[in-house]
Amino acid sequence: MSDEKAGRPVEAEPVVDVVVGDRVCDACGFNLYGQKIFRERHYRMHIARCPECGAVAAMHESPRSTRWIGFATGVVMSIWLILLLGGLGATAMMLFGFNMGGLEQASRLVSRDMDLSFETWRQSFDDVDSMDWQRQRTLLAEWLADADVEEALDNIGGYQSLALTHLLPFWLLQAAILFGAGVVWSTLLLHARRRLLPLFGVFIAGLAGVFLTMHFLSLGPTAMVNISSYTLAKAHVADRVMIHTLLVGAGALLLGMWFGRPIARSLVKILLPPRLRAPLSRLWLCDGKDFPVPKRRPIAATPAPAAHEKDPAPKSAGSEDS
Repeated sequence: MSDEKAGRPVEAEPVVDVVVGDRVCDACGFNLYGQKIFRERHYRMHIARCPECGAVAAMHESPRSTRWIGFATGVVMSIWLILLLGGLGATAMMLFGFNMGGLEQASRLVSRDMDLSFETWRQSFDDVDSMDWQRQRTLLAEWLADADVEEALDNIGGYQSLALTHLLPFWLLQAAILFGAGVVWSTLLLHARRRLLPLFGVFIAGLAGVFLTMHFLSLGPTAMVNISSYTLAKAHVADRVMIHTLLVGAGALLLGMWFGRPIARSLVKILLPPRLRAPLSRLWLCDGKDFPVPKRRPIAATPAPAAHEKDPAPKSAGSEDS
């Protein structure tokens, strides 16, 4: 008794691939290009069904003939895993590098105002023209001991002005690059469900956050060997700049991962003709979507020939004589 007659739910046949290339149906001759390949429930064999007549076409699997094929497969998968791990580390270091760039830019702007303030204060001494380098170094150490970094930040408009004027273009560039990186990751991780991709992005952002925390701890006054206006400014604005830059980069990365597959599918439709899309069918199948099969053009019906007019009845001989 079949599952339908017994009242048990029928297990759906999983879609494993699509037909690549031209393959005609043995029953009706319809081209099966782009049709789904299922794993049949009873015999667990790969099949495709003709959408025209419903006939089943068997998709034969080539068995592994030697052990070297398995060895080569393992080598290729190992290389692929190493590349994925390297890409993960590269993406985390990209986030870290953008944070360092933003922190460098903000620190130099604040330290420039601090250097101008120190020079104004140094000019107030009578022996300014005769100071040797040791005297100037002593004055700099005294001035840095009482320097107000927040005042220097206010002199250039405060942190909000610094972020909108100098850091915003940098953040937009970072967001564009990391959004693209998220799109690439979403297409590389086709085995993962779409709703799990943001977790991978959070892991990358967390890894970058560990590196940033270690760098932030090295900016403390006790960890500084050569204190300067730049190091003081860097330690003062580090927490705000690093947190905001990390949030912008991580947000762009997560958005790229979430919208990456729809973007990739749209690009495939735009850039590739229908017959070249089949090798990329996994972009649709991984999210449970139907692979877009080109519609069969309807054959125009040939108009029936016009019926010939009946020949008029021949005249009789009597009518001709009359």
